[in-house]
Amino acid sequence: MELLWKEGIGHESRWAGEVSDIIYDPINDRLLLARGDGHENLGIYSLDRRGGKAVLLSDKTSLKGSLLSDYACFDHTASWREGVRAIQCLDLVEDRLETFQIDYAKNSIDYNIAFFTQSGCAISAYGKYIHFVRGGVLIGNPIAGEDMTFYRLFDFGLSGYGPLRTVALPVGGGILTAFNAYTHGILYPRTEEEKMFAEATNRIVGPTVLLYITPPQAKIVATLGARVTSIEKVGDKLLLGTSTTANYGALDAGPVDAGWKDVLAVDTDILFRDPSPATFVISGSQVLDMAWGGIPLYGYRNPKLVISASRDNTLTVYTYDISIPPLQAEEDKLKIARGRNVIDLSSFKGIVSFKLEVEDEGMRAKIVLE
Repeated sequence: MELLWKEGIGHESRWAGEVSDIIYDPINDRLLLARGDGHENLGIYSLDRRGGKAVLLSDKTSLKGSLLSDYACFDHTASWREGVRAIQCLDLVEDRLETFQIDYAKNSIDYNIAFFTQSGCAISAYGKYIHFVRGGVLIGNPIAGEDMTFYRLFDFGLSGYGPLRTVALPVGGGILTAFNAYTHGILYPRTEEEKMFAEATNRIVGPTVLLYITPPQAKIVATLGARVTSIEKVGDKLLLGTSTTANYGALDAGPVDAGWKDVLAVDTDILFRDPSPATFVISGSQVLDMAWGGIPLYGYRNPKLVISASRDNTLTVYTYDISIPPLQAEEDKLKIARGRNVIDLSSFKGIVSFKLEVEDEGMRAKIVLE
């Protein structure tokens, strides 16, 4: 074991950019470092595999990335509030960087914008760069001139639910990842902004799900607790690193580790069984006038959406798949009466998202998958 590199800025409450992803560049025999969390020295850096000085390649902050052919692609996350705004790809042969902006309004599979698209894990498959974000997943090949398309998945508006602080694992030619219920949290909010953030991130809308993507399908294969932090395959077992609590911010972090950590071994044949039952609870004050959902119905025989509305309304249901190339969602409009409405989702196939015609902060919705 050998220390290759270290860096600090010598400050009590500010820190040098954390290394949140490392990609090996097989063409130039070097390590590519994504650094997006910190106060100084952020962006994409290269480091010789034998150690030395980290060299700045891009000053655009980045959290995750993946190889795509002879390129290495990364997100550009300008701030945690804005989320992923662009994809930057490094040509490993020419050592040249290109940045591709993301137009969520134009390239959303259900025609609606995406909100608070925090960067999650990344992988390449099917000849595409695939970057998971809070609210869904971006898929495309920007170096071939394709736009990145946003597919809405498990988007619950003002909520921290998402594919965050986890990994995407290639299994059986498909992609296995987790959408976590409780990834970030604030124990003791100190400002009005922190109070708003705490209300969103501390809200548990449903269980963590393991999602297995084999385009055009995306299937829930397991439901678990607060979060899945890592996934590995060993033989016919999947090893899941799990935790009962969130990652807390700098001022809430303490000397005693919070939560219970566990490694859970499950059989790989969960990928081929019926999906696990799941329930998600959403309020109108979370989703406001935004599209929400992105719930895979594959394998469920009796899925329902139960809405308790405070007013008469119209609900648009968008139906789509993880189609490559992307096929825009189909739309159905349903009348919602004030009071309790039970909507049978069994006639919809694929993935469904929703949007109210008129904002209803008093609404409560429950998605029941069984």
